[in-house]
Amino acid sequence: MIEIFGIDSSPNDSGLLATKINARVVESLDADDFGNECACLCGCEPYQRVFANPGGDWFENDITSFLFKRVAATDTITMQLYKNDSLIGTLNGSTYGVYYDFGSLNDADCKGFKLEWEKVFNGLGYGVYHVKTTIVSLGDTIIKESLKYECMEYSNARAEGTVRIETYQNGYIMNAFIDYTGMNWYQSYRIEGVFGYKKPTFETDNYQNSARDITQIQDKITDIYTLETKMLPSNLLNAITYDGLLANNILITDYNFCNYERYKRLPVYPDSIEDFQTWESNPHGTAIFKFTDKRQNKIKRNFY
Repeated sequence: MIEIFGIDSSPNDSGLLATKINARVVESLDADDFGNECACLCGCEPYQRVFANPGGDWFENDITSFLFKRVAATDTITMQLYKNDSLIGTLNGSTYGVYYDFGSLNDADCKGFKLEWEKVFNGLGYGVYHVKTTIVSLGDTIIKESLKYECMEYSNARAEGTVRIETYQNGYIMNAFIDYTGMNWYQSYRIEGVFGYKKPTFETDNYQNSARDITQIQDKITDIYTLETKMLPSNLLNAITYDGLLANNILITDYNFCNYERYKRLPVYPDSIEDFQTWESNPHGTAIFKFTDKRQNKIKRNFY
């Protein structure tokens, strides 16, 4: 099964700033223990930050999308919301977002939910949330647990240093389990990083006249942008790389408030994967993506 979880925050050393740090002894592992080892042995994921501001602007309210597909018509998929590890309820209505039951999407075998953190915060307040999905397929029960999201009220200071990537996905990804054709499926990822470093590129089409003066036919300026991520867990970085970059429409909002420019839902198109770093014994990675203008209309033409 493929599940899509969207928002992320990178690991940090904020614990080193505390006035008191609790510690405990961890027993060493035997060889037989490595079949069920905790991922924390390689580096724990922090809670993923998501923001909400009831009644506020769109950029102050995050959304996380979940999408699953059944194998057989008899399969069941149940999504449940937890707060601080306590069950809140089943996600099968509009209380906390938008519910997509079987048959409501273009692919009738898909079920999804768009969790609107504005509704969650408004109804349940601050807390650490996660979604537990139970899939009963062909007699087998599969449990999928999302990342843990720390939902907090939006402020510029809290959002500083993050980037929000929004995508709309259509079409068929050949090695994916889900066919997005006709869905226009929305996904949103909040990551630790920076977007910008705008670099204009210049293209010209001209000729020399009889006086050997350069005469303009058409000139075009295209902006190139760079997205640099901080350390992201592999499931999130892979989702952005192998799904998000292939989206039909990509919109990027940068929350680095001292940036050269403020980018809000800037429509971009992927240009290249400049760098992709992973390490041994570390479930996190970093990447540098290049984007160009989705709408390339900085053009000057002359007609003779």
